[in-house]
Amino acid sequence: MSNTETFTFGDTRIRDHCFEQWTNRIGSNTNRLIELVQILNQNVPDDWRLARFSPDFIIQDLKTGAVLVGDQHRFEGEPIIHKVIRTVLKHGGTSRDKRIRNYSKAVAGRPNLVIDGNTVFARQYEKVNNKNVIDSAVQYFRCHKLTKKGLSPEHKWLKWTKEPNQGTVKYSWVKEESIHKSFRGHDFWNIPVKRKTNNKNEHKSPPKRRI
Repeated sequence: MSNTETFTFGDTRIRDHCFEQWTNRIGSNTNRLIELVQILNQNVPDDWRLARFSPDFIIQDLKTGAVLVGDQHRFEGEPIIHKVIRTVLKHGGTSRDKRIRNYSKAVAGRPNLVIDGNTVFARQYEKVNNKNVIDSAVQYFRCHKLTKKGLSPEHKWLKWTKEPNQGTVKYSWVKEESIHKSFRGHDFWNIPVKRKTNNKNEHKSPPKRRI
């Protein structure tokens, strides 16, 4: 197991800011924040990328409702991906940090990692019932247990519920069989839809014109 601390606050200024925001927004002492960073460093592989299409990341702590927000980078020639925690938010909160992109819609949405007690889960798949994910009031995340060895086949389903007009989000673990069949993978809704027809010639190409 590597002793490298890939999750940090970057510098003392960022650390002090995170501690202050934790106290103001979460309403408890910072012991849990320190513990969360330790849990992440003990379980997340050093070369793990938290997001596919963005350097930004969102980590949800189910115990306190806190959201850790930051960005990731790597140095040339190193196999390690460094993650800098830049601020602490509450469910549905947003950040003004210009180095962090798309937080207004993302923080209230999909966490890259979920921490339940001392266990880290990585979101790997989603089920929604609407093509427009941002407008979906309910979503389901398939979360796999993550350790230094990588992803485990062991997984759980997390129900995500956005409270109307409140800007808050609720999470709860559910059984897969309880998910309604109208919920499907996000990519399902991006497939083009064609109207059914009994006209066999409707999808045929028009006859070629003689020249």
